[in-house]
Amino acid sequence: QNQNSGWYSYNYGRPTANYRDKFNDVVDIALEKHFEVISVTFKSPDSMESLPIDQPGWRSTPFAYVLLKAKGAEVDRIAPLKIDMDFLDTSGYVVIPVESPAVVIDASSDGDVDRPVSDLVVTQTLDERMADEGKLIVEVSATAKGLVPPLEQIVKLDQKNFEVVNVDDQGVLASTFDEDSKAPQILSERSWSVEYQAVDGLGESADFSFGEPKMADVTANYQRYEDADLVDVEPQVTLNREYGTSSWWSLAWVIPLLLLMVGGGVLWWFMRSEKEQAETRRFEVPQEINPFTVLTVLRDIKQRNGIDDQKAEELSHSINRVEAYYFGRSEQEIASEDLKALAESWVQQSN
Repeated sequence: QNQNSGWYSYNYGRPTANYRDKFNDVVDIALEKHFEVISVTFKSPDSMESLPIDQPGWRSTPFAYVLLKAKGAEVDRIAPLKIDMDFLDTSGYVVIPVESPAVVIDASSDGDVDRPVSDLVVTQTLDERMADEGKLIVEVSATAKGLVPPLEQIVKLDQKNFEVVNVDDQGVLASTFDEDSKAPQILSERSWSVEYQAVDGLGESADFSFGEPKMADVTANYQRYEDADLVDVEPQVTLNREYGTSSWWSLAWVIPLLLLMVGGGVLWWFMRSEKEQAETRRFEVPQEINPFTVLTVLRDIKQRNGIDDQKAEELSHSINRVEAYYFGRSEQEIASEDLKALAESWVQQSN
C-alpha cells in the first residue's frame, strides 16, 4: 500500500513508505528498455491470501498483474524484478530483498496466440446521432476473465449495406483480480468504436445487423440510442435515419432545375440592383450650372420630398437667396451663391 497518501498509517514501528509506487518504479526501470508497460493492477488487500503450489511446503501470494507489450520481435526475455519485503521480528526492522528469475519468452508472433479467456460478455450499441455527417457508429464493449481478445476474433463486422471505414481500439485494460477465483485470475475490459458508411446507391433507410459472435460461449447484448436513452434491441434493426446517396442518373432531372433556378436568381439580382441604383440616385447635379438649372433641381428636391421636414425650411431659404440675388429687384447687397457647391450639397443630402 501507499502509506503516505494522507490517511493515517502504522508500519509497526518502522518508517511508512509508498510500496506501490516503489514497485511501479522497479517495473519501469527494469522493463522500459524492451517493453511498454501498459498497466500494473494490484490485488485488493482484503483478498490477499497465499495459495498452495505444486512444490510441497511452498505457497504463492499474487499481489500484482503487470501487462506488457514487447517493443520488437527480437525481445526474448523478461528481465528480473526486485522487491524489498519489510518485516518486523524480535530483533527489530528487517528488509529482505527478493528477486524474480528472468523469464524466457517469444515475442516474434503476430498476436495470433489464443490466450485463456472465459465469461466473455460483448455489448454492441448502435449510435445514429452522427447521421448528418454520413456516419453510422457502433460502440463495442467487452469484459472477460483473462485478457479480452482483439475485435476481429470476437465478432463479424461485415455488413450488406455498410462498409467499415475505421475501427478505434481503446486497448485492453486489466481492471481487477477475480476475487471468486481460487487461482490467480484477472478481469479485463476493452472497447472499440466502429465507424460505418453506406454503400453507393443506398439512398434510403435500411436494415442493420449487429456483428455475430465468432467465439463460443459469448454473452451478446444489443442496444441503440433512442434520443438520449439506451434501449435493448434485437440483433437486426431498422435504421431511423437515411444514409448514402442515390446514383447520379437518378438525380439527372435535378440538374436542369438547378440551372434554371440559378439563372433566375442572377436575373432577379441584376434587375433589383438596377432598380435600387435608380431609386437611390433620384436627383443629379446639372451638367450646365446656371441659376435656372440649379433652382430647378432645388425645387424638384423640395416638391418630391427629397429631404426630411427638418431641412425643408433650410432648403426654402437657399432657394429664396438664389432668387433674390439673381432675379430680385432689391438694391440691398446680397452675397453671391456658389451655385455648383449649393447644388452638390443638396443632391448629396437627398439621394
